[in-house]
Amino acid sequence: MKEMKPDLTAAKKDTKNFNKGQFLGNYQVTDNPKLDIKRGARIKRTNDAVKLARIIADQEQEFVVVFSLKQSLEVTNARIICIGGRNSASFCPANVFKGCIIDGGSEMIIVHNHPSGDIRPSKQDKKTLKRFAKAGKLLDINILDSVIVSGKRWKSMMEG
Repeated sequence: MKEMKPDLTAAKKDTKNFNKGQFLGNYQVTDNPKLDIKRGARIKRTNDAVKLARIIADQEQEFVVVFSLKQSLEVTNARIICIGGRNSASFCPANVFKGCIIDGGSEMIIVHNHPSGDIRPSKQDKKTLKRFAKAGKLLDINILDSVIVSGKRWKSMMEG
């Protein structure tokens, strides 16, 4: 989807340009996911975020992507903030909000995959979203959605 080359230098630093076979903590990266974001892209619907994060849908570990957005819903940056195991990913609010704060974003969308193929939110997914929504209110950053992707299917946690 990239027509103009955006400056994703910060995102590349954050993701360390993962290589196949590389170990990240206790987990081995099985593919080399790269977010391909068009400068000035707007996310008007949840489906737009899903299309932009499609690269993580078929990964064998959980990946968490955060889209930082302006109030106009223009993407200012997208970062892979976490790579977990086959059935979980642990990350803290600081990692989620850091990029959005640096980018001057006022909105964000979180997308993560479920390697199992089950797109239903787990209890932990729901608990984590509640916790992050509270943190977002304190920081004046609105979480527009949290989406689970797997294969060609996806589920918005905000839409129910």
